[in-house]
Amino acid sequence: SFCTLLGLVRKMGGHFWSGVQGASGLVFGGFLALHAANTVCAVAGPEAFNQAQTTLRAVYQHPVAEAAVLASLVLHVVASIVKRVTDSAKAEKKAQPWLSRKTVHTVSGYVTLSVVFLHIFAVRFSPPEGVRLQFNALAHTIMRLNGVFYTYYLVFGAAAVAHMLLGLPTASLYTRRWLGGVVRVFPRVPNWLVAAGVAAIALGVSAIAGCLYPVTVDTSDPFTALFDTEFAALKGTPLWREV
Repeated sequence: SFCTLLGLVRKMGGHFWSGVQGASGLVFGGFLALHAANTVCAVAGPEAFNQAQTTLRAVYQHPVAEAAVLASLVLHVVASIVKRVTDSAKAEKKAQPWLSRKTVHTVSGYVTLSVVFLHIFAVRFSPPEGVRLQFNALAHTIMRLNGVFYTYYLVFGAAAVAHMLLGLPTASLYTRRWLGGVVRVFPRVPNWLVAAGVAAIALGVSAIAGCLYPVTVDTSDPFTALFDTEFAALKGTPLWREV
């Protein structure tokens, strides 16, 4: 029953769930770092983006690595929810200022959580065989639906990077305590570096959108026809734009 499961979860203790949260955060954070680096490569041009994507996907789409990434994401979400529920049952905590690092870390985590599973499904499991989501495909989504996908990529990418960088010290500390000193504890990431990471994502997304250099979409790409079919209901609305 649910009550039995809840009792078992509580018996595992905060130390266990903190360790799971920290270790899973480090594993998934490694994937996020590679993904973010790929986005930033767009600043150097479409070929740089595609080449980096091909190289990095060979790493994180290896069956073992991909299983570890997906498992770490699920475990991180579960551990975070358990800690949130159990912590809320304890003594009342002081309210945090809206712009505190803790609040930004929490809110960015919720933003990431709201779309990450749908994003993974859409990018990894939804496209049919032969359809590749490279620079041209991303540029098409942005240019076809004016403002929608640019905002989506920007907010999702910025939230994920901010959550990763702000949570790195705590995640490494929790993991070190859990595994008995095996993992190095990372120092506090300064605010300017977090801002720089978010700005780098913004530059990468802006490059894909054609804000940094001219971008021409290749409409012979199989993805463009697939995307236009999936979002055909939006034709004729202010969001739809011919490319």
